[in-house]
Amino acid sequence: MLDAIKNFRPLPYSFRNILPYSLSLLFLSLLLPGAIRSGCAAVSWEQVKSLDLAHISASDLIRELGEPAKYSGLSIDYEKDNLPSAYILNYMEGGGGYLFTIIDDRVADLRIYDPAYRLNDSIHIGVSKDDAFQAFGPPRETQPVLPDQFEDRFFYTNIPGREWMSFYALKKEGVLLVFVEDKLNLIQLFPQDFNPFEIRQTLQRTAPGRQAFVPTKEAGSVQWKGDQIVSRVLPYPDFLSFFMRLPVAHAAATGEGVRISILQMDSDDRVSATVRMAAPNAVIQFHACRQSPKQPLDLLEEMGREAPKIVLIPDPPQWDGEALLSLARALIEIDALPVVPGDLSAEEEDIGVIQRLHELGCMTIGRLSWQSSLMDDAGKPFNKQIQSIPIDLFTTQGIRDAPADAAASAAGAAALVREKRPDQTASEIRQILLQGSQRVWHMKSIQGENHFSNIEQDPATGKFKRKNKEAFFEFNILDAPAALGVDTEIPWFLNALNCQKAWEITQGENAVAAVTDQGFHIHHPRLKDSIIQTAHFGPRTFDSPNMNFHGTEMSRILLAVAPKAKLIPILCSADSIQNREEYGRNIAESFRYAAGEQADVISASWAGWFNTDENVIQAIQDAVDRGVTVSWFHFPDAHPGVLRPSFNYSSHGEGLGFFDRYMFGEWETWPVDLSCGLSNTAPQAAGIAALVRSVNPDLTPAGITDLIQRNSTPIGKQIFIPDAYEIVKQAKEMREN
Repeated sequence: MLDAIKNFRPLPYSFRNILPYSLSLLFLSLLLPGAIRSGCAAVSWEQVKSLDLAHISASDLIRELGEPAKYSGLSIDYEKDNLPSAYILNYMEGGGGYLFTIIDDRVADLRIYDPAYRLNDSIHIGVSKDDAFQAFGPPRETQPVLPDQFEDRFFYTNIPGREWMSFYALKKEGVLLVFVEDKLNLIQLFPQDFNPFEIRQTLQRTAPGRQAFVPTKEAGSVQWKGDQIVSRVLPYPDFLSFFMRLPVAHAAATGEGVRISILQMDSDDRVSATVRMAAPNAVIQFHACRQSPKQPLDLLEEMGREAPKIVLIPDPPQWDGEALLSLARALIEIDALPVVPGDLSAEEEDIGVIQRLHELGCMTIGRLSWQSSLMDDAGKPFNKQIQSIPIDLFTTQGIRDAPADAAASAAGAAALVREKRPDQTASEIRQILLQGSQRVWHMKSIQGENHFSNIEQDPATGKFKRKNKEAFFEFNILDAPAALGVDTEIPWFLNALNCQKAWEITQGENAVAAVTDQGFHIHHPRLKDSIIQTAHFGPRTFDSPNMNFHGTEMSRILLAVAPKAKLIPILCSADSIQNREEYGRNIAESFRYAAGEQADVISASWAGWFNTDENVIQAIQDAVDRGVTVSWFHFPDAHPGVLRPSFNYSSHGEGLGFFDRYMFGEWETWPVDLSCGLSNTAPQAAGIAALVRSVNPDLTPAGITDLIQRNSTPIGKQIFIPDAYEIVKQAKEMREN
């Protein structure tokens, strides 16, 4: 066993409590080819192996390994000079690397994704569970459930809803091995005496208050055509505003003058900060009720001078049920809209109170994961009783946040509607929010099971059809601009990229874009007239049954940015998803083929594990050398001619930000959780490169990537949104001059 493991006993914490975050990365990497985010700091196994993790400080760690790709918490990125007492040092590069949790300047935990790292001189990322059993001995017991505390030498497998994932706990060694489809995908190091919840709670508790980003444009400066915005609306660099489409909503309303009261048991200011982000100009009053709720009449008298129009009660289970009902009844009588989270408890008594609050007219809010799913990032239901709870709307605050944050963001959205429609009653405001919501469904059941067997795809359109609708949970997602009756004239991601202005110059005429992916519906109505040729590498063909949807969507996104570009779909497959050698070989061939056919740009959304495949990397470099611009977020290093896009709400150092949902608005025919992921960013960058080649075919890939980077608008947190108009305009001027 490595000394770094033998000596690893720094704090009574465990990274198992951030395990859901790890699992979200694993789940995304399986669901979509390009879901694990890429970083920028390269750290070797030899460097980590030599560390004395039990005694090294954070500053010493950085001195040894260099600056991390980013400093982060559970759902927030930090600036280096403004760190809380608990945070994560992210040394991820592509799909591999290291994550260190720092608490009070000491290393509390370490997660390892690096295939080069060795446990017991033999175990590394990618080995089978049988190899692990041989190295460490067979498990003492096998269980089909994840406990609150891992037991030593227990193997947890066949877990309902996660049959593809298993865990081998080596508690005495301070190691947890996480397997995906019997291959080791993650190594976690943690102390022997650990509490499975303390790290997450510590990271959340020590996170600083949220920053409310001011609207990018005032309503008066936005160009309207009726209720549609025809000028550019940039996103804010945070997940809440992205998920609720707040920049679009803020062009119409900011909550100006609307009074919001928050009745809360503790003095945590995170809830009020979340309300402020959704409604930056609302008037917010906070009432800390402590552990003994005040009588309803006392609270009403205290709030009387405020005359609140919206009242947020973020912690209903902590209240006496009858007192809460009396208060809600009194608030509704004075035309204030009570907003409460509806899924905080699975207790029948608490659910009964929520049902009665809903009947009275309170707006009840449910919370989603950052993948727009009811499940948390580990695939565990938030509340198994959710179908028996009357929830008006579902929304989310971020990747990992306090349960009440969703209700807080909904209260802010209600303030936006109240500002725009001041004459509406509280009941009418609630109905307006409901009418403006989007009806959605997702791939999993409440028990966390996938329902692929109950889903069909139309080979001509790629749309999903549910064989048995009752097997899926349908719910309403809060959509702030829709509730206000406003929107952008074209899908927001195209608007934010300033495509409408770029199309005045070019729509991608004469540009050829190749998309290398794992599945295409080549008869899709949006694709069929744009395809000039196809190719496939591997056993699957375009006529194979049960064709994967992914390449279809990547192609649609690219053509949305460059509508008149010509398309070359290149299908790659292997005899098994685990046969990475064959997959990598065929992916490399797809790049060579595209370069040989003189494509102008290649869009790739393959998973991060291929960025260690030398054959793939060489094929990309060869394509660039032959004049092809490549868009792939997992390319391991900055390289002229290769675009490495990221999310518009999260960055690993300076990065180009793109959208990962809100593409086409086909809510009813598409599982909402499949719209989320880093994959969607690659074709957006590729589409802009196609626009450039359309007006200036003489530009080199290095020239194109430089032009895009130089003409991208900063929105904060080192995130830059490309301006397609400025990029294309300058490309055209460069050729004319």
